[in-house]
Amino acid sequence: MKFKTQDQALALTSTIFVIYGEAGVGKSTLANTANKPLVLDFDEGYQRSKLSKDCYEHVHWRDIANDSMLVDIIKDYETIVIDTAGTMLDSIMEWHIETNPKLERMKMQLFGELKNTFHKFLKLIRSLNKDIIFIMHSKQVTESEQLKVKPLAQGSSYDLIIQKADMVGYMFKDDKGNTVLDFDARDWKVGKNSAELTAIIIPHYSELESFMANIFEQTKTAFNYTRLNHTESLRAINNIIETANKCESVESINAIMNTLTESSFTKGEKMQIWNSIKTKAESLGFNYDVKSKQFTGA
Repeated sequence: MKFKTQDQALALTSTIFVIYGEAGVGKSTLANTANKPLVLDFDEGYQRSKLSKDCYEHVHWRDIANDSMLVDIIKDYETIVIDTAGTMLDSIMEWHIETNPKLERMKMQLFGELKNTFHKFLKLIRSLNKDIIFIMHSKQVTESEQLKVKPLAQGSSYDLIIQKADMVGYMFKDDKGNTVLDFDARDWKVGKNSAELTAIIIPHYSELESFMANIFEQTKTAFNYTRLNHTESLRAINNIIETANKCESVESINAIMNTLTESSFTKGEKMQIWNSIKTKAESLGFNYDVKSKQFTGA
């Protein structure tokens, strides 16, 4: 167990992507342009990829259930591609039933074992600073009388994957025939775009090269930039509050108020600082004058 304070930056070194779409749109081909990929093919669909990279075919969870065996398999790679995520989760459930047949009649306990195994798998991969791509098929469902495209997974398995993913992108053909990867959540499709990437037009596979590797790099840069800015803001906020708590005169309180007014803090951050200044000023018996926007002496 490791402890980090709120102002310590946590650099993102491992990301989890979900790429979903119809069969044949190029999901596996795109995934193979990630940095040093290894494909774990649970779905026996690897042969459809236009780009061949290292792959374990016909994978069942029993083949990699042992942690040391899994580490040995993936140690020389940077990106682990799961093709497909839904089939992998089905395979995990089959393995649990094989090892404990009673679970077949105990659905809640079976799902609990699935959840624990899946989370343990992700924790192991991320501890080794490997990136993960979950390839998933798509399906159309009706929600609030509107058709919506979602990744295909059975029951609660869907939530397991989407909740843990950093980015969820739908890969599809647009009206102009372009292959598009879009991470935004829209009325008609599921998405997760924590890095705020714009929709990406995917070139012909002969021009892909390190295309997915670049998307990973953009995502990590965006995440870490946001986290760094947040960390710096926390430090600045705490410094101002600490200074305010040391004030003993109305002049020093108002000097901080002037600094706050001219600062580039967000509205929420300014409110947080203002509440601390106001509490300190009132403890000293100062009153706030709304007209001058300054505190006055007791």
